[in-house]
Amino acid sequence: MRAFAIALLLLTAAGCKKDQQPELIIDPVIEKIALKGTFQRNTTVEGPKVPVELEVGANGGYRNKGAAYANRYPVIGYGRFESGVDFINFIDSSHYTADFDWSLILQGKYQASREGDSIVLTKVYGTQQKDIYKLKMVAAN
Repeated sequence: MRAFAIALLLLTAAGCKKDQQPELIIDPVIEKIALKGTFQRNTTVEGPKVPVELEVGANGGYRNKGAAYANRYPVIGYGRFESGVDFINFIDSSHYTADFDWSLILQGKYQASREGDSIVLTKVYGTQQKDIYKLKMVAAN
């Protein structure tokens, strides 16, 4: 009986496959990488597309890598991020004045998709407004 129990245990263990972990949109433990692309806010009409550049790095940090954007469209400061298989959550640590639309700050949870070295981040506000970042991974300096 004991031999039967051991054989059953071994067969069960041999039949189990190691679960494969789904890939994160951005692995927060990686070396730093630069993301370059565009930002666009769409409401009832399409907003202008502007170039953006940010850097994500080891330990889940991020920061603006490009110049300041005209009319603060958008605002990319610095902070940390959390990545899942279909989202990225940005936690901004910058300090801001009150003279602009704070919904333009890269912060909060964005739906994310990744194909190769391209990442699309989307955040929807109600039914009329959507922010879209289309980014491509490039080598960090």
